[in-house]
Amino acid sequence: MDRFKNVVVGVDLAGKQHLIATAHTLDRFSQAALDKAIWVAKRNGAALHVLTTIDIDPHAEALIRRDAAAGKRTVLTQAEERLDALTADAVAGGLTVTTHADFGLPARVLLADVRDNGRDLVVVGTRARSTLRRRLLGSTALRMLLHAPVPTWIAREGHNDVFDTVVAPIDFDDAAPTILRLAESFARDVDATLHVVHVVDYSAEHLLRAGDADDETIAEYHRERRSDASRRFDELLVLHLQNPDAAKKHLLAGAVAESILEFVAQAAADLVVVGTAGTRGLDDAFVGDTAERVLPHLDTSLLIVKPTDS
Repeated sequence: MDRFKNVVVGVDLAGKQHLIATAHTLDRFSQAALDKAIWVAKRNGAALHVLTTIDIDPHAEALIRRDAAAGKRTVLTQAEERLDALTADAVAGGLTVTTHADFGLPARVLLADVRDNGRDLVVVGTRARSTLRRRLLGSTALRMLLHAPVPTWIAREGHNDVFDTVVAPIDFDDAAPTILRLAESFARDVDATLHVVHVVDYSAEHLLRAGDADDETIAEYHRERRSDASRRFDELLVLHLQNPDAAKKHLLAGAVAESILEFVAQAAADLVVVGTAGTRGLDDAFVGDTAERVLPHLDTSLLIVKPTDS
């Protein structure tokens, strides 16, 4: 897999009572993100940048920056020392690693770093699902999904580096080529089976039935929709996969989000490569989009791509 060359990962160093935790380990969500970022960078021969932020009021920030400018030891110094310690083994193993600590909201600082330094992958962690609201917990992960101009890897806690099954749900949109290329590249690199999934949408059936269409007409509608989807599905795979015969193709039917979730669970996917909506404003596009309804419910590792380089 040689797609990524400049990776950034955001980690949280804060403890329960301190701006910079004194323990030598990260919380498990940040640790999952750091582990995955190191793994991806090694697999790609990429440079890795490890970033942490401290979100405090501007008065305290000004005082700390004043002390730092005067050469005094500050929480920024402590934070960068922690990052260096956390990545020492990776550096010793030959990985090119840089670290930085800054002030501000994590998502805002990460996004600025991505844009200013030409990162081509951003890695963040996220907590497990809420039992009350099945939503992504952690505003950083969600904001990166909405705004990051490059692929975003959501590293789930507990997932190891053994990948047997990669699932790539696609629609016939601008993101599909990028999803297919990345999913195939990753599956080939780790010797995993690639499953490409498309869900045929029969959403107009209720309108036909409202107009008193008979069963034969409905069946004809289903046949035509599936035939058209099958043709376009095959064309996409031939056009954008280097070895389309190696991928397992799945043409499903039903509610899109529910069908994808069910397939991912049945396939025991280790990684899901999925795209967000098109190139229009992602704040608007993401709301109500299939991705918004699917992503919060997936427990597997996620690689989210945008249709920027298709």
